Amino acid sequence: MNKIHNNLTIENLIKTDWIKQFDIDQQFQIEEGIKNEVDILIYAKTDFDSEQMREIRLGLENSLDVSIYAKPEYNSEQMNEIRRGLYFNLDVSKYADPRNNKKKMELIMLDLQEGLNVDLYCSPLFNVNQAIQIKEGIGKNLDVSIYAKPELDASQMKEIKIGLSGNVDVSIYANPEINGQQMAQIRDGLIYDLDVSLYSDYKKYNWQQMNQIKNGLYKQLDISVFLDNNFKWQQMQEILYGLDEEADIDISVYAKPEYSWEQMRQLRYGLLNKVDVSKYSDVNYNWEQMEQIRKGLENNVDISVYAKDYFNSYQMKEIREGLQANLNVFLYATRDFDEFQMEQIRIGLLNNVDVSVYIKCTN
Repeated sequence: MNKIHNNLTIENLIKTDWIKQFDIDQQFQIEEGIKNEVDILIYAKTDFDSEQMREIRLGLENSLDVSIYAKPEYNSEQMNEIRRGLYFNLDVSKYADPRNNKKKMELIMLDLQEGLNVDLYCSPLFNVNQAIQIKEGIGKNLDVSIYAKPELDASQMKEIKIGLSGNVDVSIYANPEINGQQMAQIRDGLIYDLDVSLYSDYKKYNWQQMNQIKNGLYKQLDISVFLDNNFKWQQMQEILYGLDEEADIDISVYAKPEYSWEQMRQLRYGLLNKVDVSKYSDVNYNWEQMEQIRKGLENNVDISVYAKDYFNSYQMKEIREGLQANLNVFLYATRDFDEFQMEQIRIGLLNNVDVSVYIKCTN
């Protein structure tokens, strides 16, 4: 150790206040370097933390060209991958870029060890997930130039890769503005030879809506009812269920954008059970209220007692259950009682209790 720093030997330098600028872990790396007779001045800098110092020290101990990675812009994990590449005499210039994180560097380093050509995916413009998709495409002898583009994320690349593997015309959806989930729906349609033009408008339909249209086309159903309406995907699903039911139901009753999908479901259930859904098709009923009226109709009770918009669904439930039990619900079927009070009166009636006491107390 004959290096001189400010006219001091290294041995003397570490005895001065110079060493105090480093924390205990950094000092340990410096001491280890001195012990192993490497040039510590290459890494004994406050720009490096102790882990970075360690990677540089280990490289020096193995006589590697640490100048390639002895730079503050590399973290210790990146330094480790470059050091490993140098140790195995690999062309680390393929991945020695601070924009490549450890996982990306490791991928390239391992592929170089296997003798693979990494040129199409080693660019720091690709993250590790994108690089994997390009690598897999190369492995399948696909024309990866179609999707090896930084503007496509990994999920988009994957869908184009799968499409190429299935010999579909990926040009229909190889567009960075179409997200990966939308691409998957278009790709599926192409595989099943469906008319994807009916739902490939990525600005009009999200992937869930695309999925519902695709499912309808696959089942050869008349999906025209929701192509030009602003239905959410859950609404589309309820319409599809209606179209696909073995029972012949009139979906026009509920295939209306003003109904939520939950309301649609209650109307669909009613149609399936052959009840008069007009009794509760008022959009002002929420779906829970609709459910209680539907169940009342299915059980042949007089729904007029509680099918009133001022009763919430819980109150409706208490009145309906009372009617089904042949109780005198008129004792509590009033807006004066909340659902909890109604429940107590109903239970009392079921158990032959004199509920007049309850009623007087609540009034």
